[in-house]
Amino acid sequence: MLKKKIALSLLLIIAVIGGPIALYKGIEIAELREVQVRENKNKETYKEANVCMDSGEYEKAVRLLEKLPEDYEDAAYIICYAEFCQGVENNEEIEQLYRLTWNFPSESSYNGKYAEKMRNAEREIRTQYKEYEAQEERKKKRRDKKRYAVQRYGRKIYK
Repeated sequence: MLKKKIALSLLLIIAVIGGPIALYKGIEIAELREVQVRENKNKETYKEANVCMDSGEYEKAVRLLEKLPEDYEDAAYIICYAEFCQGVENNEEIEQLYRLTWNFPSESSYNGKYAEKMRNAEREIRTQYKEYEAQEERKKKRRDKKRYAVQRYGRKIYK
């Protein structure tokens, strides 16, 4: 009988001490699994976004990439490029496309999958924007010249 009481007391002590420890370990394992599931989901979302980028579905790629954590791999850079590509696809004005390239990462900070495409797009848009600015400046000079002629001579003189 005494042996049974000692054995029951030991079992009770083990249950009282071991129960919370087991519960704590169970919670720890559940949290670890949750982190793993979240990482797997992020990887799948990232892969799907890359497939969308490669197939020209830029809007969908942006939506997918925005679901990822802010600092997930190079998602922020790809979003910038996807928005630019979407702008090109939507025939945005050169000024808007030029502004979108301002968000591209510097050459030293990004060398991922789309880095070269970003560099090329940035160079091309910068060249087009400079041509656009020069053309706008020529138009402005012509308008100013016409205004001057009207003010000076009281009539339009076209040259």
